[in-house]
Amino acid sequence: MKRLLLLLLLIPAVSAQIDNPFIVSSLDLSIDYNGEVNVTSPSALSSLDLTLRSYPKEDYYSTINELSTQEGQIKDDTIEFNWKNPNQKQLVYSVSSKISLNYEIIEITEKIEFPFQVDKNKFQQYLQKDKKIDPTNSKIRQIANELAEGESDTLVLLTKIGEYSNNYIDYDISYVGKIPKISEILRDRKGVCVEYANLFMSITRALGIPTRYVTGYAYGTVYGNDFSNFPHAWTEVYLPDIGWIPFDPTFGEYGWVDATHFKTQINDGLEVPAVSVKYSGSEVEADLPDADIVVSNVQHNIQNKIETKLYLQEDETNFESNNIIWMSLKNPQNYYIHTVAFLVTAPEIEGDSSQSVLLKPGEERIIGWKIKPQSNLDKDFKYFHNITVRAVAGSQKTVSLTLNPKSGTSLSLTEATNLLSESEKKEISEITPKVRLTYATTEKVRSGNNKIVMNLRNIGLKQTNNVNVCLEEQCHSSNLGINEETDLIFISDLEVGNNTLLFDMEGSEIEESQELFTIEAKSSNIFIIFIEFLRSLF
Repeated sequence: MKRLLLLLLLIPAVSAQIDNPFIVSSLDLSIDYNGEVNVTSPSALSSLDLTLRSYPKEDYYSTINELSTQEGQIKDDTIEFNWKNPNQKQLVYSVSSKISLNYEIIEITEKIEFPFQVDKNKFQQYLQKDKKIDPTNSKIRQIANELAEGESDTLVLLTKIGEYSNNYIDYDISYVGKIPKISEILRDRKGVCVEYANLFMSITRALGIPTRYVTGYAYGTVYGNDFSNFPHAWTEVYLPDIGWIPFDPTFGEYGWVDATHFKTQINDGLEVPAVSVKYSGSEVEADLPDADIVVSNVQHNIQNKIETKLYLQEDETNFESNNIIWMSLKNPQNYYIHTVAFLVTAPEIEGDSSQSVLLKPGEERIIGWKIKPQSNLDKDFKYFHNITVRAVAGSQKTVSLTLNPKSGTSLSLTEATNLLSESEKKEISEITPKVRLTYATTEKVRSGNNKIVMNLRNIGLKQTNNVNVCLEEQCHSSNLGINEETDLIFISDLEVGNNTLLFDMEGSEIEESQELFTIEAKSSNIFIIFIEFLRSLF
């Protein structure tokens, strides 16, 4: 039995163009997959089994209205196609679906404390490294600890990681299909959606946050890049008591995805095949299915959930002046909302035209864009600019700027920079590292010499260095990143009954402490020893 694995890179035929997915509230899609398997020697082929893993999947923002196939059987996460002695040079398979997509927010009302722990047996595949994703990379660990230092709010931290990934990589379409390792991404700082997802996943996994890889499609032009004709990739993060929620570091959507996204496959890594084939007899060549996608019923009526105000630092300036566009965003809801505020019309600005903002329940934040001087204008005229800004889940606002060559109002570059810096300042408190020592062994403890396994975990919000844990003369020194843990092994001579062990902990950044553990030791198995003694007599 031979196997053929194919990674998914479908080039769809799309019937509609969506310029800005951030303003789409809903849409409908019809998706038809058509694939072929070419058989070298039809009469020699006794059996062929094809597994299709990539097809539209339902989620909180997507509803499958119809899913059908004439040749296959629909399972939980796959569609299976089977042929017995087909005696054909070409075998075809197809899947048809109709789905509805909506802009939806998962309402998270309470702060999710970081760091948190999950069941490693259940989530191991979403925390480990693979051929491409590497949370153990030293540079990744450094980045992860720097981003997480002092941050106890998981959603805030994940937004920071998403923004870091979005800003670190320059989108480069030539990387489609390359799938470089994380070390190469860190070096080249270029890629497409797969590389954004890889960087995000490597950082989150380094912090003990389960993350998985999602493939699918998204439509529209985002940050100057047209995604309408390519498959797309993003991530999902597991949060305690919430479940899996989407984070798209390419689009800058954190805790949600816009209504042009739909997912077709969920993986623990980057290289799980979309199509796999098992066959006996003749050699075969399986083509990846073509996707014919028809977009219809596009709506642009996202309900306003946040309150916005727009104003200028100066309503009128001369041509040599800098200026600032200010936007106030207030969240009156009792749950977190992440939004993207973007300029619709504006004179030339410095930096990005859009900004990512996470608003806690009831929170208000102010963001700004710096307008560059317009010194190339004709000084015999006055000029008027209508500046329009919109935020996802917020209303569009417009203000008017007057440029008057005779105006005495002017804002220097230094003044504008300082004003923006003041608005971005956050109170930084001193962070004290915290560690937790727990009795971790699951082995039966008998009297006599025993291996005692102790688990040391960094539960604080700062990397710890040179933490020393000692039992009598036995000592271990550890450096732990945020939410990192390690097992320490000690040898102790235990007596029958309860044994109290005193562990000393000290470090340059933690308070010196002592931890007491009571460990019960059972008696040695004298019965077995006695039998062995009797056997030796006969």
